[in-house]
Amino acid sequence: MRSGSIAMVAGVLVVLACSARIDGDVQQSLDPLVVAPEHYRLEFENQYVRVIRSTYGPHEKSVMHQHPAEAVVIDLTNQDMHQVMLDGSTPPPSTFKAGSVRWASTAGVTHQDVNLSNERLEILRIEIKAASH
Repeated sequence: MRSGSIAMVAGVLVVLACSARIDGDVQQSLDPLVVAPEHYRLEFENQYVRVIRSTYGPHEKSVMHQHPAEAVVIDLTNQDMHQVMLDGSTPPPSTFKAGSVRWASTAGVTHQDVNLSNERLEILRIEIKAASH
């Protein structure tokens, strides 16, 4: 990741940490770090953020899980994936280029991720835990 992208993400995090809060804890049984450690790895955590690296091989899928908070998502590779929701529905696939940065407002939504690509998929998810005072 280039230093300009890192600075931009750091700036976004400062703004978000001042204005966002997690309203509750994710159920331990649905936390991706617990139920899918082969795809989710904790990179960093403090009282304000939790940074998770998600990695999927070609055509891999996760188990049902949910994230506890809204987050900034950084695509480290090209992304071509879709989600399967708890009720079995599948929203349209999401496609992003490596280096894309976006806001994910799917906190508490139970889902399963499916990598539709023949390539490895990797993202960083920076979850906002608490506002600074």
